[in-house]
Amino acid sequence: MRSLRPTRRQVLTIGSLTTIGVGLGGFLWLPAAAEGRQVLSSGELSVVGALGEVFFPTGNAIGLSWSDIGLEEEVDRLLGETLDPKLVPPFRYLLRFMQYGTVAETGKRFTACSVERRAALLENWGRPGSKIRGGGIASLKSVLGMAYFNHPDVLNAIGWRSYCAVKPGSA
Repeated sequence: MRSLRPTRRQVLTIGSLTTIGVGLGGFLWLPAAAEGRQVLSSGELSVVGALGEVFFPTGNAIGLSWSDIGLEEEVDRLLGETLDPKLVPPFRYLLRFMQYGTVAETGKRFTACSVERRAALLENWGRPGSKIRGGGIASLKSVLGMAYFNHPDVLNAIGWRSYCAVKPGSA
């Protein structure tokens, strides 16, 4: 008669598969939006802020930094109100990959790296060679750029004037 006790190999296999499943499930799960926000969690907002420090630093040519315009809030608003809802989850996963993808290379999360190290990482990842990494960096730049350059204070600072608006009394 065969024993009903599992073998060591079976226990290790089941344990390994469970660990992988829980880890992957935890990574794929998207947390709820931070309080007062439409889409992004507090962790995702911190990654946006860390990216903003690199892309739109204090003392840039326009004179308005990422923090001056509240880039995190602007990106959250853009994702919640403007972009196609199908694009939001992939962008959130991209932020997660940014946060944890640096651990293998630097031993730290993206937000724990210095601004100089983050800039070097982004420059390296944006170089030709990997279409996936390059596409990810281009997506980040596009969304953050839309949020930054559509802010009224930035538009004012660069002298943008829209002549498409209907003049009062002319309609």
